[in-house]
Amino acid sequence: MNEPHTNRATLLDAQLRFAEIALDAYIDAYAQGAKMYWAMWGPMGQMGIDAVEVMQNTQHHYLEHLRDTAEERIEAWSRARS
Repeated sequence: MNEPHTNRATLLDAQLRFAEIALDAYIDAYAQGAKMYWAMWGPMGQMGIDAVEVMQNTQHHYLEHLRDTAEERIEAWSRARS
């Protein structure tokens, strides 16, 4: 009976680890490249750099919320198994 909860928790944990490692690195790498591109425009590119920073911060906050939600679900499933 607890098998589906265990499988879901395992899958959610794997997704959480992926988000922590790969997506954080991807977001930062993309933002770095985009900032370099906009920096080539000189002062006119500052608005683009600001937009990229907003996007980067928004994505990191979203991943943080996703992690918190996933951890809460894993804890709830663990309590339900007990």
